[in-house]
Amino acid sequence: MTAIPLATWLLVALAQTTPAVPAPKAATPVPRSETLESLIRSELAFSKASVEKGMREAFLTFLDDDGIVFRPHATNGKQLWRARSRRPRR
Repeated sequence: MTAIPLATWLLVALAQTTPAVPAPKAATPVPRSETLESLIRSELAFSKASVEKGMREAFLTFLDDDGIVFRPHATNGKQLWRARSRRPRR
């Protein structure tokens, strides 16, 4: 049988005698701004377009002409997606 260090016994004893801490109260939801709502609508529209039309068309529709993507370095997003070949829909 191996000896259990005194520090281990003390930690076990302390854990059993420490009162339970009440769970923190739920945070009050922060009202969403119109800017955030607009971003959410755009993200959902992009997602829907990617499913219906494919990723290439979704990016070409939603990227700004000056939009930048990283592949792995910063490059013009529209130029990158225009250069990609169209994939057949499944």
